[in-house]
Amino acid sequence: MTGLHLKRLPLARGGPRPPLSLTLRPGEALIVTGPTGSGKSSLLLQIAGLLPTPAGTLDRPERVGLVMQDPALQLMRERVGPEVALWLEHLGLPPERMRPRIEHALAQVALPLPLDTPVASLSQGQKYRLLLAAQLVARPPLLLLDEPWAQLDPEALAAVLQTLKALQAQGTMLVIAEHRAQAFEALRPRILSLGVTRQVALPPWPTLPQGAPVLTIQDGRLLAAGQPLLTIPRLSLRAGQCVTLCGPNGSGKSTLLQALAGLDHRLEEPLTRPAPPQGRIGCLLQRPDRQLFAATVAEEITFSLSRSGQPLDSLPRWLASLGLAELADRSPLRLSYGQQHLLALLAQLVSRPSLLLLDDPLAGLDGQTQARLWQLLMTQCQQGMAIVIASHRTLPTTGLRWRIAEGSVHEAP
Repeated sequence: MTGLHLKRLPLARGGPRPPLSLTLRPGEALIVTGPTGSGKSSLLLQIAGLLPTPAGTLDRPERVGLVMQDPALQLMRERVGPEVALWLEHLGLPPERMRPRIEHALAQVALPLPLDTPVASLSQGQKYRLLLAAQLVARPPLLLLDEPWAQLDPEALAAVLQTLKALQAQGTMLVIAEHRAQAFEALRPRILSLGVTRQVALPPWPTLPQGAPVLTIQDGRLLAAGQPLLTIPRLSLRAGQCVTLCGPNGSGKSTLLQALAGLDHRLEEPLTRPAPPQGRIGCLLQRPDRQLFAATVAEEITFSLSRSGQPLDSLPRWLASLGLAELADRSPLRLSYGQQHLLALLAQLVSRPSLLLLDDPLAGLDGQTQARLWQLLMTQCQQGMAIVIASHRTLPTTGLRWRIAEGSVHEAP
């Protein structure tokens, strides 16, 4: 089994830095860290051969597994089984030998689903695990993972970490781009830093005065594809409140947010939410690239300001609030996943909605950027905005928490 060798390899994207030189041997793990937008994801794409390497030397095994941050960019099939079988078809494995390997790969990532399960019915975290299974089934000697911590709930992460340790013992090399390097200490990884970053503890929310009701649900049911998904005995949210919505991958967090925003699915009455135009609703989806359309970062925010009647001269202040000022003239499509998250969220926030729905807004962000975003959201609540933040991990207390468990949504202590 050959190793991975980089010699004076320049980064295709990210900030300027000296060319990279390193050697990774069978069974070794490498964690690539660095600030949001420093080039971590791009380095994985270079190693996988999906970005050009105009200079330097890159030697890698012929077979490389890659799981990118956004599963939608890689998914090819409509059903779970055929998705995982794709590599095996490419390798020419006889059909009668595929099913045991497919089921084993799904078990390795704690995703024991029927093989005819529609991929579209999976959550973002489940899609990430599906893609990981689709790589593991080919038994690649080199596996590249982009921010698995951000995509997986604690139970799924524990299962995946156990699988990665077993792969290491078999000689698989691992390269993981990750802000939370400490989550993978069990792999005894080497660390490659693409820039200075540090973990910052997010402060708990201060006690804020509450305004008028913004959202009320009493004895509600959430339907997805015409079928009951969640029961909602009672939930309420007032102006100036922020609630964290937690639950494991696939529990229905994203579906609930989309229903609250009126984008998809159906929330059976009774439901009270703000009426436009004074009661605008802003929503950040898990795929920020689907919400971005302008030619530049500045134009994206300018459009939101103009459409909501906000002063255009506030543009520089808003861009600076999330560290996007230096990217003002860049195309949103050229941003990192984390930067796209920031931009899409800011485009919603500047329109001053009464209710802001955020689906995993901290994904792809380094600790300092998370702290900056957390402070900005806290400021908006102080000014009367109501905010819902969905996450599969426990966030610092904001004074109110909703939890999804066993098909029901409840206010948690």
